Amino acid sequence: MTVMNRLVQKGILQKKPQGKAFVYICRFTKEEFFEIQLKQLVYELVDEFGSKIIYHTLTRLQEVDIDFVKRLEQKVKEVKEARL
Repeated sequence: MTVMNRLVQKGILQKKPQGKAFVYICRFTKEEFFEIQLKQLVYELVDEFGSKIIYHTLTRLQEVDIDFVKRLEQKVKEVKEARL
């Protein structure tokens, strides 16, 4: 019960009354939840390690699919254009 209520406080679950009890409902799909958690993790890593995490991420790109690299290049271009 304590864990469920903490997840409600964090916005992950919804708590709805049903009779004398409560029903807990997940607010996100599995994919949405992972996306939210991953985004938070990346922000924390950049805050903690700054350019080192970016450097190591870019180094890892040598081993990934070229289509992923192209999508990343497009995202970098969009970010740069938005900042100008």
